[in-house]
Amino acid sequence: MKNTKHYMERNSVNRVIAVILCMIMLMGTGCSKQEELPPTYTFVPVNTEEAEIKNGGSITTYIPTNADYSDPLKVNTEELLSFFSLIYESLIRIDETNMISPGLAENWFADDSGYSWTFNLRKGVKWHDGSDFTSEDVKYTYDRIVTLGNGSYYNYCMKNIESIEVKDTYTVEIKMKNTGYNMLYSLNFPIVKANSENSDKPIGTGAYEFSSVGEDDGKVITINTNESWWRQKPIIDEIRFVERDNNETALSSFAAGQLDFLTTSLVSSGQYREEGRTVVADVSTQLAETMLINHNSSMLRNIDMRKALAYAIDRGTIITNVYMNKANVSDVPIPSDSWTYDANSKIYDYNVIKAKEILENLGYKDIDGDGFLENESGNTVSFTLLVSETLENDTRFEAAQLIKDELSKIGIKIEIVLAQYKLGDNNSEYTSKLNNGEFDLALVGFNMNRDMDFREFFSESGNRNFGRFSSAELNERIENINSAKTESGLREAASAFEMQFIEELPFIMLYFRTDSIVYSSNIGGISMTRKPDIYYNIEKWYINE
Repeated sequence: MKNTKHYMERNSVNRVIAVILCMIMLMGTGCSKQEELPPTYTFVPVNTEEAEIKNGGSITTYIPTNADYSDPLKVNTEELLSFFSLIYESLIRIDETNMISPGLAENWFADDSGYSWTFNLRKGVKWHDGSDFTSEDVKYTYDRIVTLGNGSYYNYCMKNIESIEVKDTYTVEIKMKNTGYNMLYSLNFPIVKANSENSDKPIGTGAYEFSSVGEDDGKVITINTNESWWRQKPIIDEIRFVERDNNETALSSFAAGQLDFLTTSLVSSGQYREEGRTVVADVSTQLAETMLINHNSSMLRNIDMRKALAYAIDRGTIITNVYMNKANVSDVPIPSDSWTYDANSKIYDYNVIKAKEILENLGYKDIDGDGFLENESGNTVSFTLLVSETLENDTRFEAAQLIKDELSKIGIKIEIVLAQYKLGDNNSEYTSKLNNGEFDLALVGFNMNRDMDFREFFSESGNRNFGRFSSAELNERIENINSAKTESGLREAASAFEMQFIEELPFIMLYFRTDSIVYSSNIGGISMTRKPDIYYNIEKWYINE
């Protein structure tokens, strides 16, 4: 690593206060046994000593072997998503609390109908080739995503966008399919230069510009500081991306000193922490681990039975023993570090006594003394628990074993059903059982959308409503989210949804997974880091002397 001219950027007092308040809030979310867990934060600083910060330097990370780095609209891996975020920018930005802020669009406003939005673009923004960024580029990007259809990662954004039209050089009109403020989350796609699809290198407006492709124990892609970036110029001059076959190989390269930074979902990532040499820090994700409930079961349709299950699961023990503290508890499908999270929604702390009381009031008793409850007909209270069986990951199976043990403590018998599953395979045994409702309970992970549009989970035709849940009240709360026209209105609507969710418990939220960033202790300034925007504040990163 190399360093040159001296540079120092101090965060504002307001930012420091905000981070402190966030830490206090996160530490206060645990109860019962969960209070014994060490607190986890979105960002863990290297140290508190004053560091000497200088302009320049280079860091090395990795990119998948044979990755297509030519088109940000066709991104298909997390690593490429992060790579392109350094080169391209969107109309909006989404910060570490999932709140929207201006990006290439300086400001925006809706008309009286709420469907049509006027976006005023930043003037003076330059593409890496020196040409001006204009409305035509926004229109071109939108049209190209529509043309690519499912061939574009960002096709999901089109579910909320009706059209984008150019009004003048720096103004576009965007018509949405609904009136909600949360529709704006759909604008988080990278803007590409008009008619640049045949360019021999990526051309963006972002903090770094494509420099070269070389060979050094495999392909090496180098990007360098964009000297004319409209925001604060990054402190680190150069970022190198070397090819590695997979994340496991990249971690081995990091341990060997060949890489300076990478992200990983490996729960045992702490093994790469070495005092004075490396840092391992938690970063929040949108990956929610849930226990789905089949509402075709007469016993599970009873809300009190679902509440008993929720109280009986010791999520703190699962997080500690299975996920090595790489998860944060939440009773609702909104992360606890989100700006719309309502702390009043956290009520299902581990409580075996309360769970047993609920079941006793329902009339279930251990008639034959075998430790399991029976109903009035003498049938044992038992459920199947569907779990995916994969070669890559057995953590859900381990979690299922603990859940089985916990539920046995309140007299409920669980039969774990393993079903084959491969990531992305919609015809796997596991997916088939979910689609056909062949389960009582099921452990399923969902990557929750940041726009909080939960229709796919709860509407009768929702493609993720595997439990066949139906509730007019909850659907009304979701429609209120999708029609709230202001930030404050969206927060209120989200809060109302959360409180309705914990009242009805359509499924049991377990926790949101956290991943890790693993990096050299020579790198400082890493903050506001959250998946999927790992490089959100890359301009603040620096190299310690």
